[in-house]
Amino acid sequence: MRVFQIKFGSKISHYTKNRDYLELIKGSSMTFILRLLSFILLYVLNFMIAKVYGAEALGIYTLSFTLLTICLTLVLLGTDTAIIRLITEYRSQYSMKQANIVFTKVMKLLIPLSVLFSVLLFILAEPIAILLFQEQLLIQPFRVVSIVLPFMVMTRMYSKAFRAIKSITKSIYFEIIGIRFGNLLILVFFLLLLTKDFMHIIYALSIAITITAFMSMYSWHKYIQKDEENQKLLFNQIETKGLKEILQISIPMYLTSAMSLILNWTDVVMLGIFQSTSAVGVYSIVLKLSLLISFSLSSINMIILPKFSELYWEGRKDDLIKIFHFSSRLIVWTSIPLLFIIILFAPVLLAIFGEVYIEGVIPLIILCIGQCINACAGSVMQLLNMTGNEKLARNAIVISAATNVLGNLILIPIFGMIGAAVATSLSIIIRETMASIYAYKKFSFRTWYIPFVK
Repeated sequence: MRVFQIKFGSKISHYTKNRDYLELIKGSSMTFILRLLSFILLYVLNFMIAKVYGAEALGIYTLSFTLLTICLTLVLLGTDTAIIRLITEYRSQYSMKQANIVFTKVMKLLIPLSVLFSVLLFILAEPIAILLFQEQLLIQPFRVVSIVLPFMVMTRMYSKAFRAIKSITKSIYFEIIGIRFGNLLILVFFLLLLTKDFMHIIYALSIAITITAFMSMYSWHKYIQKDEENQKLLFNQIETKGLKEILQISIPMYLTSAMSLILNWTDVVMLGIFQSTSAVGVYSIVLKLSLLISFSLSSINMIILPKFSELYWEGRKDDLIKIFHFSSRLIVWTSIPLLFIIILFAPVLLAIFGEVYIEGVIPLIILCIGQCINACAGSVMQLLNMTGNEKLARNAIVISAATNVLGNLILIPIFGMIGAAVATSLSIIIRETMASIYAYKKFSFRTWYIPFVK
């Protein structure tokens, strides 16, 4: 017992004395708490919609938000990921002034582009709803979310900028918590004062996005004004990257983001095409429950992206490998307990939302297995993107996305939600396997972490 205590104490001391480990532990702990809050808000919101408005309304809400997310990814051109790397690079080498100049260049491109997409989506809302989903009730929700697309772009970009400067609390709030909390609060307000109407769900979401967008913009400009470092360097002496150079970095990441979007939403969209909006509502709950398995992974990724960039561009390869291994162990050991809990209590968890949701038990188990494999692979896609290997990440996700589309196209008409879950899990396995092989060839270390296997 004494020997164990000595070894355990030595291990803890080793981690707490290392600045990189300590930063990851502190940052991921705070991120975990904040993301836990965001997940609670998400499930409360979905529970309210499911109980008050029904599975069909939840399906309409899910498809509307999915369409908004698709357009968001198309508009961003991968700059939301690239800006984390660029702000980190300029801030560490020059000043925050330089970082903000680069950020401003990107925003001057994205805002007009988002307005253009917003107008197109508003015009095409009816054809998309009728021809693609055969559902007239989707027309008005699609038009409403099209109007808030520019504000969604603002929230995403400002949240990524805050992540780059390691202000994780603000990053998570503006990207996730602010929108979900606002959505929930406004929806409760509508329920108390107005008659029940499923469009209130969409209105609440749109108002929450708009308010959060202006809050994020104000907070960022306030931070820039207060930054003392801005006054220490004559920024005219340093030439920042032009928009063309920025896009050369972001476009491969854009393809990665687009393929990630396909991986995340193909099953939902195709269920909307081949099945009813009620089936989409059930599957959306199943999908969100399965994401709890990768909860730790997504929390640590919030911290690890700028850390990977910082260590790599400073030439600290050994430290980069160590921090990757350490993060992988954290991810796996915090994910496995959730895997067993969700699988064991799947019927109970789904029954909370209503009896109709129990039919999602088998898809939930299949998706949980896929997410567990995702956790075991660690932050390998983030490693590739933040170390100048974004083209390799793109290759892995293109193959994975193609598998996902083809799998969903074949399996959903035959097996419904089970087919969607199988196709999605298989595509995740392919993506992580390919990315791990690429990372091993580039960095000569194994990214997978399997407990008790050396």
